[in-house]
Amino acid sequence: MVCRPRRALVSGLVSAVFLGGILEAATPLYEVTVGKPGPWGILETYEMRLEPPSEYAEAAVNSDLRDLVWRFVGQNSQTLGSALREAGLSEEQVEVLTEPSRVRVLEDRIELVPPDDLVFSLDPKVRARLYELLKDDPETSIYRFPYVLDPRWYDETSAMADVKPDLVEKVRQLSYFQEDVPVFSDMPLMLKQVRTPEERLRLVRSMLRERSLAVRLRIGRDSDIQSLSQYWAAGGRNRDILPILESVLTTEGVERLDLVHLLPPLPRMLLYTYANPSMAVGVTRPDCFWSAANFFNYSPSDRFLDATAFEKRLMERFEEVTGEPRFGDVVLITDEDKLQSMHACNYLADGLVFTKNGRSFSRPWVVDRLEEVLAGYLKVPNVSVRYFRQKALIHTQP
Repeated sequence: MVCRPRRALVSGLVSAVFLGGILEAATPLYEVTVGKPGPWGILETYEMRLEPPSEYAEAAVNSDLRDLVWRFVGQNSQTLGSALREAGLSEEQVEVLTEPSRVRVLEDRIELVPPDDLVFSLDPKVRARLYELLKDDPETSIYRFPYVLDPRWYDETSAMADVKPDLVEKVRQLSYFQEDVPVFSDMPLMLKQVRTPEERLRLVRSMLRERSLAVRLRIGRDSDIQSLSQYWAAGGRNRDILPILESVLTTEGVERLDLVHLLPPLPRMLLYTYANPSMAVGVTRPDCFWSAANFFNYSPSDRFLDATAFEKRLMERFEEVTGEPRFGDVVLITDEDKLQSMHACNYLADGLVFTKNGRSFSRPWVVDRLEEVLAGYLKVPNVSVRYFRQKALIHTQP
């Protein structure tokens, strides 16, 4: 059975209507960028913001509407102070946190209740190191999978006025960075600052908002439908593209085809959605490697939740290619010093990729520019970017 992810809602930054199943732009509230022509045709892109369904945000609120407790797994009363100092906390802060009234010693961990003002006062670098110590918390995954914020979130959210400016500033104060990307783990503390359930829901939905590109293919009387079909069919792995292109060409008044209709079945279902928690296997969730390996699969294989299985599949069923990547090729970003795969996504066309950035349920499947994806990884000293293509299909006689 295929678990169906939760379809995102498009924020008010975009207006669109459906005509006969083909996405056509209504009066634009956005800037449309026309790409360079190629074997894929001519693509138009514009930015939009995705928000999760209300029930997703409500579940997130309910899970974090609790007292803030820090759980240090593997620490004891003799080691905790040193661990806090190594994270960068001052001697005064360590003394406050280790007061007996705040600490509970268990067999496998130490729990403590930090004062709100101390949490707000943490330097972002100290906060990042401290929250590394909390990633194994058995009762919450918010330190292992924090909220990931677009750097523009703070200004955009203030401008949209759906969250009060003072709350936006408190989120900024509690944010820290992972690979130069702002993230946030203090939702239990933040929800205490909000007075009404409606405000809490608006805050969480805004923080789950994600940027994506909407993409349309131009199709006109002068379009080479056969060449377009050849590119998007990816050597027979993505069938039935030609009839879709021909139907647009023969439909009066329709000159653009939304990208979703050009994708294979699985990414077509996943694009612009947030993963359903039922897609997890234990604590392992669908990530970029799972998505890249399953791109042409009709139904997803959960064995690719294991990064080792992904790498084995890549070596057995794919071949490395040079030159211009093609539709469906796996883009693999590797830390060569650590010999570790950092990210994988699928090339679409004209510098665009299909990607899921991380395992967090707060990260939907989106379309982004490859250069934007790479920007988050190229700060690592020795990074390689390689392209892999599935080996040619072999057709046998029945």
